[in-house]
Amino acid sequence: MSVTAPVGFPSRPSLAVEMVWTQGILLCLCFLTPSVAQSLQASEMSLMPGAFDDQYIGCTEKMEKDAPRLMEEEMKKNRNLREEWNKSKEIWNSKKKSLDKNLPRDFKDEYGRAIIVYTSSAFSGDLNKAVRESATSLATYNSNFHFKAFHYYLTRALQLLRKSCNVTYKTPVYRGISGVRYEKKQFEIMRFGYFGSSSFNKDVAEHFRNVTGCLLTIHTCFGVDIMQYSYSKEQEEVLIPIHEKFQVFPGHNGSNSLVLRSTNQTCSHFNCACLGNPVTMIPNWPPDLAAHVLAQINLEGDKKVPLGRFFQNGPLGAREKDASHGQEMRGKRTVKPTL
Repeated sequence: MSVTAPVGFPSRPSLAVEMVWTQGILLCLCFLTPSVAQSLQASEMSLMPGAFDDQYIGCTEKMEKDAPRLMEEEMKKNRNLREEWNKSKEIWNSKKKSLDKNLPRDFKDEYGRAIIVYTSSAFSGDLNKAVRESATSLATYNSNFHFKAFHYYLTRALQLLRKSCNVTYKTPVYRGISGVRYEKKQFEIMRFGYFGSSSFNKDVAEHFRNVTGCLLTIHTCFGVDIMQYSYSKEQEEVLIPIHEKFQVFPGHNGSNSLVLRSTNQTCSHFNCACLGNPVTMIPNWPPDLAAHVLAQINLEGDKKVPLGRFFQNGPLGAREKDASHGQEMRGKRTVKPTL
């Protein structure tokens, strides 16, 4: 199902699909209302435990070696991916001429091409559907998730382009979703559970809101302004990663609006899944602690170090029970964004 924007309204088809229709996830959306008069479906936000949310902590070097082979295999299975990926090379080579001075030192062409593909075609809808539905277990991921390389490239792009929370949190971005009304549970914790498109331009979000849908005002710490890298600059897009956690507050844009404030934390169930690591719960670490763990892993050299060792021995203290998943995990530490 797709919804076409009015003539003259800047839109990319994939963004329209993603923002207007989310089948059964983020928030349990199941349908589009055919008219504004129809009642909205009540939905709840959640941590989306079934999403594929790998952050590749400690295995980027290995993934860099494996990703080209994986991409070739996956392009053979997906014509849309193959066509869009092949087209992206020329577009990115042209675009990066004006970006070279601003690109992070380790930013590879594949990362830029992933942003081009994500923002230029309906492929983003295919990707996010797979992200939401193909990660109930490691076996399901291995057999059913056919965007392993692309997911890695796009995730790395967002990791390297991310700015300090002190910078990004101050400026709100907006996301409009049609056909849904969210139950307002103040202080509830949620995450998108897929790559969440949002915009600096409130009018773009209001269009996708379709008058009576929900408008989200988002203060993000991990979302990345991809406007200069995007195929469609007019969307003024900020792309929010799968794993960022937000606290929910009532909104100020009508009765069906919410404010999402980043906790400056991430939450992942997978890490280095492509290398066969079992599904686990990565604790709610702020970025400084994630960096600490990565440094510790790198100190081990070629030794295989289970991430569980760090979860059991630290680097944090208090143990908590995660009510959503019934697993014990170490170290929840809330870090409030500095305004």
